[in-house]
Amino acid sequence: GSASLRALVLRADDTAVANVPVSIRKAGAETLRVVSPAIIVLTNAEGVSVFENIDPARYDGEVTVDAVVTHFTKEVDTGVLARLTVEVNG
Repeated sequence: GSASLRALVLRADDTAVANVPVSIRKAGAETLRVVSPAIIVLTNAEGVSVFENIDPARYDGEVTVDAVVTHFTKEVDTGVLARLTVEVNG
């Protein structure tokens, strides 16, 4: 793919959440019955997951922290390092 996404996972107090899975999947994959496996990247020490070489598309994603799932949606365009901050509770 020709796009990428950088997701930053923060708690409500703005502290980074390290070593948690962030998963993304092309939006509508379930309803269209298209095989679109989730892409999962763990956050680094700064709370960042980078998804490189993904296809330009709208993505549904989720972050699981302390068994609580936070959902998000992000449009990712060609040639742009899309950025997203996900605030989680806990």
